[in-house]
Amino acid sequence: MWAGFEFTRKSLYRRDVKCSTCGFDPTWYRKDVRIARKHVENFLRDNPDSPLLRARKSQPQSEISQ
Repeated sequence: MWAGFEFTRKSLYRRDVKCSTCGFDPTWYRKDVRIARKHVENFLRDNPDSPLLRARKSQPQSEISQ
């Protein structure tokens, strides 16, 4: 029973902590930075309407490269 409670608690925590704009999950970042980066890349690829991508598209190219 206790394991079920812990699983539910951690699942709710991870759902609330994950960024809805870029998909960044600090719990994955703590475990492995490369995996966290892959998750963000996959999120941005799968969600082209993300506010983060819209903001980058509206900036001139010279500002992005800095």
